[in-house]
Amino acid sequence: MKDVYTVNIMSTDVKTVESDTPIVEAAGIMSQNDIGSVIVTDTEARLKGILTDADIVDAVAVETPMNKVKAQDEATTTNLITATRGEHIEQISRKMKEENVKKLPVVGEDGETIVGIVTTTDITKYIPEKEVLEE
Repeated sequence: MKDVYTVNIMSTDVKTVESDTPIVEAAGIMSQNDIGSVIVTDTEARLKGILTDADIVDAVAVETPMNKVKAQDEATTTNLITATRGEHIEQISRKMKEENVKKLPVVGEDGETIVGIVTTTDITKYIPEKEVLEE
């Protein structure tokens, strides 16, 4: 797959929540938008973490009181693997496999500004389209 980069497959309508957003509110945003994650930012919209549906399930499993947990608390993944617009699809796929993640925030040149998100679903949707077009 030549000439396929993050910018070709990423979603740019990224849902974000600030660090102090209650986890129940973040879960509501995910549910309303039929998405599996929200990006956690600080008050200046800089990347701080990602809160996924799996993180919420983990928090529920340990009987965490959801009304007291904020998005930046222990439920959020903060040791993030990110992508840039110019990364090749194969490079992104390798990162996801090696790090065992399904979602990569896409950051701008400063490494903190969110410009998109790429998921395993984005990659799997793109591959059949590309293969059909090349046949």
